[in-house]
Amino acid sequence: MNEDTKDLREEGAKALEALLTEPEEEEKTEELTSEQAADVVEAATEPTPEEAVEIRRLKKERIAQVLSRGILNQKLQVIVEDGTPEGRRGKLVLDTDEKILMYQNLGFEFEYREGARGLNATSDGRIRVGDLVLMTVSDDDYSILDEVRSDKVKEKLSAGRDEYKRNVQAAGEEEGMMDASSTEVVTSRG
Repeated sequence: MNEDTKDLREEGAKALEALLTEPEEEEKTEELTSEQAADVVEAATEPTPEEAVEIRRLKKERIAQVLSRGILNQKLQVIVEDGTPEGRRGKLVLDTDEKILMYQNLGFEFEYREGARGLNATSDGRIRVGDLVLMTVSDDDYSILDEVRSDKVKEKLSAGRDEYKRNVQAAGEEEGMMDASSTEVVTSRG
């Protein structure tokens, strides 16, 4: 047996002996009861009044945000803004053949990025999040699409108003309150 191995064995034996024997002059630690430990933890984690007001304000903001538009919606909006080039508008579209075809017919195109990553990523470079894929359209086409949508909403609202007027007129004629020649409808709004 060489001398290095002998020294190593002696050191190991001394270390083992030191572990097995307890020194008599070891510092005695004060044991805490579970109640005392709970008090210490509570005192350490209890916020100051200013911190409590700030925590409450942040919680209130978060709850209002979730109720109004949702956290997920905000995070997806960041992905759309980051993935959309200048002069184009982006939209996350459900990655199904029907939805993709519908948006392609409206002028939307896939947005590609080299090395794009996302949940369920594909190798074609499309920007994806779960079962959604980013599609973009030019600002001009988007404004046309927005005009058409607004015209459709106005058309539906006016059709609803016309139907309401017809129903009121018919009800008035049945009750004898209006004659057939009267077309004016008086509402509580003036």
